[in-house]
Order: sequence, then C-alpha cells, then structure tokens
Amino acid sequence: MSTDVKRKPFEFRGRNFVGKWCTGYYLYDGQRGRHVITDGLLDINGVVPETIGQLTGLYDKNGKPIYEGDIFDLREFRIKVVYEVDMGRFVLRTDVEKSWMLPLDKAFCSHYAIVGNIHDNPEMMKGGRL
Repeated sequence: MSTDVKRKPFEFRGRNFVGKWCTGYYLYDGQRGRHVITDGLLDINGVVPETIGQLTGLYDKNGKPIYEGDIFDLREFRIKVVYEVDMGRFVLRTDVEKSWMLPLDKAFCSHYAIVGNIHDNPEMMKGGRL
C-alpha cells in the first residue's frame, strides 16, 4: 500500500475491554456512558476511552495506517502522533519537550516506520530518548 491518503472519513481505533483493537466509526452513547467503535452495521464494540485514536489518513514507509497515539523511532528520539487542536492537524511530539512539534506529513511518513503505540508500549515514550 502506498502512502497516499486512502482513508474512510473519520475512522478511529480503540481497544475493547478484552484487549482487542477495533477500527471503524467512533460513537459516544451518552445514555449509557459508553464509547463505541462500530463498522456502521452489526459490529459494535465498547472501547476503553483512553485508547481511542483517529486515523490520520497517512501510511508509514511499510504501508501501515497511522493513528493518533502511534510511535515513530527517530534514532535519538521516539515521537508520538497527536492531534494539535490549535493547529487543526496531526503533529509529532516527544514527551520530553512539550513545545517541540513537527507537522505529520506524507514526506515524513514515507521515510519512517511505526514501532508501537502509546497504549501497548508506554515504556517506549519514557524520557523520549532511546
């Protein structure tokens, strides 16, 4: 798969309560207080709210889709994908330097691979350095 944008509008992923990652549309059921990822038809999964991340619409150098919360390894630093509300876009950020940001774009993604995510591999972001 190339790094071209080939996403479903507003696709998300989240981990359900038995640890399985689910992808699809995100819904919040206010009556029941549930966060849900669904395929829009029959597959409906309650998910842990902290694990929900939006698909960026970009792919890493290996063709893997990039979601909010994914981690890249840049020799000296590990950086994570976050949505920056003030900028209205996805950016890359370390945990060490909160002010340091790099816009997430197709050129960057075509050169680097995802090495994990902040939910399955939180230890990767400790200190931000390798």
